[in-house]
Amino acid sequence: MLYYRSISPSSELLISSNTPNVLDNTVTDLIFGLILSTARRICELDKYIKDGNWKADDDKNLFGVNVHHSTLGIIGMFRIGGL
Repeated sequence: MLYYRSISPSSELLISSNTPNVLDNTVTDLIFGLILSTARRICELDKYIKDGNWKADDDKNLFGVNVHHSTLGIIGMFRIGGL
C-alpha cells in the first residue's frame, strides 16, 4: 500500500494500492461492451431518437455495422489482452 501526502491546504493523507489481476475480467467485459456500442452507434442513436429525429423510413446505415464474423486485432497478450 502506498501513502501520499495531499498538496491541499488540509494536508489529507491519500491511500493508493495496487491490486493486480483483480479487475482483469471486468475490464475485458467493459472493452467488449465499448466495441459493440461503438460499432452499433448505440450512444449516438440513443440521443438521435430521444431528440425526436427518428422516422420509420430512416436509412439502415444509421444502425452501424455488424460485428458478427468480424476480425478483431488485439495488441498485447498480457493480463487483459490474453483473456
